[in-house]
Amino acid sequence: MSDWKNELGELLGNSEVGRIEGDAADLHRFFNETALPAYEALSAELEKHGRQTQVRSTTSSATLTVTNNGDEEMNYRLQARRFPNGVRPYAEVRFRERNGLKLITVESMVRSGSSEYSISDISKDEVIKSFLEQYKRRVGTT
Repeated sequence: MSDWKNELGELLGNSEVGRIEGDAADLHRFFNETALPAYEALSAELEKHGRQTQVRSTTSSATLTVTNNGDEEMNYRLQARRFPNGVRPYAEVRFRERNGLKLITVESMVRSGSSEYSISDISKDEVIKSFLEQYKRRVGTT
C-alpha cells in the first residue's frame, strides 16, 4: 500500500522541479529576447541625448543604468517574482531624490491591470514603456 504514496510523491516532486526549470528557462528567454533588446534600443536613444548607459545581465536580472555627467540618474533592474499562477517580471528602480543627496529604491510591475499574464507575454515595447514611465516620474528633466 505504501507504493502509491511513493509514486504520488515522485510525480508531484518532479512536476515542481519541472516547473522551476521551466520558469528559469522562461526568465532566461525573457532577459535575452525581450529585456536586453529593449535596453539596447533605449541606450541608443539616451546616448543621443548625452546620457551614458550601461547594460548588464545575470541569470536573475537585467539592468539598465543611466548616468548624466558621471552621476547616476536611474538604475532600472528587471527581475521576476514567482506567483502561484506564474512568473511575472517587476522593475526595481533606483534613483536620486530631487536634491540628489539620497538614493531611493522602489518596485513597480512592468504591466498594470490584470494579473492574468506570464513573463513570456511581456513585449519589448512594454519594457520600453515601463522604463519611460519610471524615467519621467523619477528623473524628469534635470
